[in-house]
Amino acid sequence: MTPEERLTKIENAVLALAEVQGKHDAQVVALVEQSEKQTAGIRDLIVVSRTVIDSQTQTTKQIQDLADAVRQLGVSVDRFLNGLQKPNGNQ
Repeated sequence: MTPEERLTKIENAVLALAEVQGKHDAQVVALVEQSEKQTAGIRDLIVVSRTVIDSQTQTTKQIQDLADAVRQLGVSVDRFLNGLQKPNGNQ
C-alpha cells in the first residue's frame, strides 16, 4: 500500500468517525432536550401535587368545622326541646 493510499484510507476513517460523532452529538442534544422537558413536567407535577395537598388540607379543616357546627347545633336543639314546657305541665 502506497503512502497516498494509506493517507486516503486514514482520511476516510477520520471522515467516517466524524460523521458518527456528529450523529452521536445530535442524539445527545435530543436526549438533553427530552430530559429538560421531563424535568419541567416533573416540576409541574410537584406544583399540582402541592396544590392538591393544600386543597385537601383546607377541605379537611372545613369538614371538621362543619362537623363541629352540626354538633353545636344538635346540642342547641336538644336544649331548646328540653326547655319547652310539656302540654299540661305534668307530662
